[in-house]
Amino acid sequence: METQIARQAKALVELNQQLGQVMGKTRTLGTLLDQTTERMATALQTHGQALRASIELTEGQARDDLRQAHQRLRKALLLAVVMPIAVTVTTCALIAVAAWSWAQMQISAVRAAHAQEPIRPSPPSPPPSVRRSR
Repeated sequence: METQIARQAKALVELNQQLGQVMGKTRTLGTLLDQTTERMATALQTHGQALRASIELTEGQARDDLRQAHQRLRKALLLAVVMPIAVTVTTCALIAVAAWSWAQMQISAVRAAHAQEPIRPSPPSPPPSVRRSR
């Protein structure tokens, strides 16, 4: 009986040691589980922040692209409306300047031609009574 009690005591001591090892491993697993859960929560939070930042960046980029497109459209419209008007006004002004210059040249040519002609005395006009009889 003493051997049996000694064996049972020895088995109980071994069981206690094994139970202590299992409890230690359970604590270690619990700690690892807590650490993993904390890491996952941090990673999820970081991912959420990155996703929000990406969405904000995309929205900001979209706003910038829309603003630039609006400015390009305004410039294109300005060119489509103002450019033909400016070309027309410039062309008309050039035509007017050319016509005025041409007229001045013609006037100068006529004056020069008249200046080169000798002045001839005009024939005396016949008396009024002669003019009527003709």
